[in-house]
Amino acid sequence: MNFTLTERDSWEFARLSGDFNPLHVDPIAARRLQFGGTVCHGVHLVLKALDLAAAAGLLAPERIDGISAVFGASVRTGTPVTLDLPAEAGATQLRLVASTEGRPLFTAKLSLADAAPAAPPPSDAEPDAPHAPLCPAFPAAQPMPALADQVPLRANRALMQALLPHLAGSAQGCRIATDLLATTRIVGMRCPGLHSIYSELKLRRCAPSAQTVGAAMPYAVNRADERFRSVRIGVTGAALEGTLGAFFRAPPVAQPLLTELRLKVGPRRFAGQHALVVGGSRGLGELVAKLLLAGGAKVALTYAHGQVVAERICQEAADQGLAACAWHLDASRPLPTEVSELRCRVQPCLPLRHAPNCQEPERPMEPGPVHGILRVLRSQLRRCRACGSAQCPQCSTTARPVPVHGVSRSTCQGLRRILRRQGRRRGLV
Repeated sequence: MNFTLTERDSWEFARLSGDFNPLHVDPIAARRLQFGGTVCHGVHLVLKALDLAAAAGLLAPERIDGISAVFGASVRTGTPVTLDLPAEAGATQLRLVASTEGRPLFTAKLSLADAAPAAPPPSDAEPDAPHAPLCPAFPAAQPMPALADQVPLRANRALMQALLPHLAGSAQGCRIATDLLATTRIVGMRCPGLHSIYSELKLRRCAPSAQTVGAAMPYAVNRADERFRSVRIGVTGAALEGTLGAFFRAPPVAQPLLTELRLKVGPRRFAGQHALVVGGSRGLGELVAKLLLAGGAKVALTYAHGQVVAERICQEAADQGLAACAWHLDASRPLPTEVSELRCRVQPCLPLRHAPNCQEPERPMEPGPVHGILRVLRSQLRRCRACGSAQCPQCSTTARPVPVHGVSRSTCQGLRRILRRQGRRRGLV
C-alpha cells in the first residue's frame, strides 16, 4: 500500500496539530537544515499508517492498547511511501513497516486488547494559527524532571475528518489521534522545540480510572544525555501515557555579517571586478558573495527559492554603499532576460579552472548550444575568442568576472560532469 504526503498535507497537519516547526512547513528555512528541505511530521506518517490499517479492516481503534514507533530515517515531503500491512486481522500484535525504494523509514508496533471503555471525544477547536516554536537550552542532568509544562488536548474535527477519516470516525480513534497530535506539538514546538528531531514514542493505554476527557497533556523531561543531545519526555494524555524520545539537533550555521567581513578583506581587493555568484543566497555562496562585496566587487547573486534572503543580502550591501543585485535563476529552466543579456555586458576572458583535486589539464571552453547556468558560465569563463589568451590586453581594460570561486560546490561538480561528457564526445579529453 502506497501513499504520499504533499506540502499541502503537511501544512494542514500543522494546523491540526499545532506543530509549525519550519523543518516541516517552510521550504526556504528547511534548505539550511540537515535534511536539505522539508520533511514530513513523524506523527503524521504514523497516523496515516493507522488510518490506512483501519481502512483495510485490519485495525479497530478501540482495541489499541499500546503503540510504539521508531523513526529510522527522515521522509522528504512528496516522497512516495510504501506501507507493509499484515495479511489478516485478529492478532493481538500489529506491525506496520514503512519504506521508500527499499529503505526503511519507520516501524510502528501496536498491541491490541479488548475495546476501551466508551468515553467522549476530545473538545473541538479551530485549527491553529501559525506561530513560532520555542528554543530552550539543553536541560542540565540534574535536577530531573526538567522543562515541564503542558499542551492543550484539542483538535479540529472537520480537519481531522479530512486528513484521517477512519480514525476520526470513532470516539476512541479521535482521542488516540489527539494524544499523538499533542506529542508532536511538544517535540516540535516546546521541547526540544525549534531545533528538534522526533526519534521515537512508546505509549500505552491509560488505566481506566485515569482516562479522562483531559483538557491538557502534561510533559516533563525525565532523562537527558548530553553526549547525544537526547532527551526522554514523560507524557500523560486522555487515552495514552508513556515516553517520547527526541534529539536537540544542531542549529544551522549563521554566516557572518557583511560589516564583520569588511574588517577582514581589503576594501580594494576586488575593486573593478564583476562577479556572478550562483546560489548566493545561502551557505558557501552567501559567504563568497559577501567576501567579494567586502573587497569592492560588484556582485550579482542568484537564487532558486531564497528570494527573501537574497534581497536581504543586497539590502545589507546597499546600506554600506556597495553594489549588489539578486536574480532568480533555476539552472534547469531557460535563462531569464537579465541573465541572458549578461554575456553582452561583461567581456569573457578567464578560463574555467578545475577543482584543486582534479588532475585534468585546463582547457578553453568550446561554445555550444546548452541551457541554464552552463550557458552563462561558458559565456563568462571561456578564453577570449579573439586572441585565445587568458589575459587579453583588449579585454583587460573592461570589467571582467572573477574565477569560478563563487559557484556553489554542487553546481560546479555538476558542471564538470557535463563538460567532461561533452569533451569526450568531441575528443577533447
